[in-house]
Amino acid sequence: MKPSDSCKPFDPTAYQHPNVDSLCAKLNSMSDEQLLQMHGEAPLPSATGGFPLRGCTHRCLLGNSAAALVARQAQNNMGWAGKCFNWDFNTTTGVPTGLINMFGPNYDNSSLPDGQRIPASCRANADVYYIPQSRSDGKPAWRFDHGGAEKIWDPIRQMWLIVNGFNDEMREVRPGLLMGRIFIRAGPDSVEEVPIMFALMQACTADGTFPTTPEARAMPLLGHV
Repeated sequence: MKPSDSCKPFDPTAYQHPNVDSLCAKLNSMSDEQLLQMHGEAPLPSATGGFPLRGCTHRCLLGNSAAALVARQAQNNMGWAGKCFNWDFNTTTGVPTGLINMFGPNYDNSSLPDGQRIPASCRANADVYYIPQSRSDGKPAWRFDHGGAEKIWDPIRQMWLIVNGFNDEMREVRPGLLMGRIFIRAGPDSVEEVPIMFALMQACTADGTFPTTPEARAMPLLGHV
């Protein structure tokens, strides 16, 4: 598979939502228990079954914990705007070998048209791979391992943030929609779950191929044109 191949975007309208913003609002009306249940009941990935997302994605930040409510505020999440997956694949699992995170200052500003919201810079790499036993329930998942990520600069707080202790455990809860649980290394022998979840959804270009840059994401609509 290559970027010029045909891309099928996640379709919020199939779930009675006109755009990504509306879907995210619905997910955020759910309790943490309901979100965890959705993640736990998702089909389990297999060791050779590949990975459902390609190129650059859209995202939602989920959860009703105090930490999640704080994280959804743009001044606190640095405009985190989703993830872009690379085009190198593990030949056994079919999973992309890595990703990079996107950060755009206007991503959460729903009053702006999509063309002003989607531009973003790319920072903070992570390895991507299949795991047979997740930390959450001991069942298979995909892991995003930020262990090798560089520090990222927070322009609001004027400080460097260390992100290399984070790991995400992902499952596909709907076709083209992945939900993740976040874990952080709290010490040499300690890993704790962060009470925030997130979702990633397949985005595509206007001409129906896979987006290789943040600005190329045209479908589904984030908010409005």
